[in-house]
Amino acid sequence: RTPTTTTTTMTDVSTRADRAIAAAFRARSGKLISSARKPVRRAVTGNESTRVRDYVKLPRVIRRIDKWSFCAGVGALMTTQYVATSMPEEFWKYYCVCTPLIFVARAAYYRMIRWQYFLYDFCYFANAACLIFHACAPRNVTLFRSIFAFANGPVLVAIPMWRNSLVFHSVDKVQSVFVHAMPCLLTWCGRWYGHGDDVNRLSAMDLDSPALYEGLRDLMVYPIFGYLTWQVLYLIKTELLDMKKLDSDPTLMTSLRWLAGDTKSAQNR
Repeated sequence: RTPTTTTTTMTDVSTRADRAIAAAFRARSGKLISSARKPVRRAVTGNESTRVRDYVKLPRVIRRIDKWSFCAGVGALMTTQYVATSMPEEFWKYYCVCTPLIFVARAAYYRMIRWQYFLYDFCYFANAACLIFHACAPRNVTLFRSIFAFANGPVLVAIPMWRNSLVFHSVDKVQSVFVHAMPCLLTWCGRWYGHGDDVNRLSAMDLDSPALYEGLRDLMVYPIFGYLTWQVLYLIKTELLDMKKLDSDPTLMTSLRWLAGDTKSAQNR
């Protein structure tokens, strides 16, 4: 047998093995999703045979989950206010605990109602940057100023543009306010009160007003570059990699589809 034939055979075996692993993974994932579908439907809709995406379109009635959501939303607002006003230097800890939990819950819910492409929006990119800063580079002044510009610029402006509101009996609306408002609170607390007594983290003194060139670079140039990086990645994902998938399934919601179909928004009037 020639070396070329042997190499071809090994490549074919490797390809078949990869396909078998991928198929087994998809089958396992499908079983996990199927096993969780009925309990989630029962908790959200009260009926395991009613799909969540159909339930959100029905006229609202007060259910147990609405009552729990109301209590949780009010409690979260009070806790956030207490931490931000009583111990602002420790607010980053509160943020780093709450944000991953909310992201996981929102990812699961949005996948059920086919809104998962909202998770690629810039607000999630900015929140991810906040988590990366605190986990990997807590003394990087340039990165902090960049996420400060993200949080107090486009992410904060998105609140009126997307008409976010604190409707406590709606988990989705409360989470939307959290996603857009919490980075602003986080960077405000960090800028003016620092990050506690930990010498490995930035203090308020470290973040004093920079020189003009340094300020323009950290608060304008780098944030714009970061925004453009996200925009390019977003377009590659939605307009190239998943173009056929989105074109063939109009029920998959993206930010562009939502804004284009929202007749109440100011940009469509």
